[in-house]
Amino acid sequence: MISSAQALGLAAALGLALFAGRRNANAATPTPTPSEYITDPARIRRVQEQLTALGYPTGWDPGVVNTPTLASVNQFLQDLGQPAVGGITARVEALVARVFE
Repeated sequence: MISSAQALGLAAALGLALFAGRRNANAATPTPTPSEYITDPARIRRVQEQLTALGYPTGWDPGVVNTPTLASVNQFLQDLGQPAVGGITARVEALVARVFE
């Protein structure tokens, strides 16, 4: 996994705002709709491989969003100060790819 210092640097480089303590109650956090979740097994597999290489193990079943994959996605997002999600979205895919570079 990435360290706190790495997360801060990555968040700044990616233009993300990190949450200090609790989130601003007035800040709107868009919740992805089911249609926004990626279902293409090849794209899911790529995100899983990248997360695993970054130290976020995604478990079994390449190409399937399983419990370990979701846990790794949300830990990755938490480390960047971002809200949890219920699956892999295009935004998550892009964040993982940027950090993986």
